[in-house]
Amino acid sequence: MSTARPTRPLHGNIADPFKTSNILSPSPPFHLHPLTRRHYRVATAAIEALVDLVNHCLRVRIPGALVYARPRMGKTHAIDYVALHLAIHNPVVSQ
Repeated sequence: MSTARPTRPLHGNIADPFKTSNILSPSPPFHLHPLTRRHYRVATAAIEALVDLVNHCLRVRIPGALVYARPRMGKTHAIDYVALHLAIHNPVVSQ
């Protein structure tokens, strides 16, 4: 009987893709986290409606649109989201 230790690593195995790693990746410092920095966009129902409207305008070749709402309603965030969406789904348009 041998007392040799197994040679398989303890933190995952390429041959066994379902085995997860025991080593956790370090989390970013608190001040750099996207939630702390407000570096994220959430697609609300109104923002999704704006995305649909912009896609419709592109499809029927409407050259412009007006985004109107009361102050502090999130127009700038919605336009930022639409710009990111276009960059991903229609990169030719967003150039």
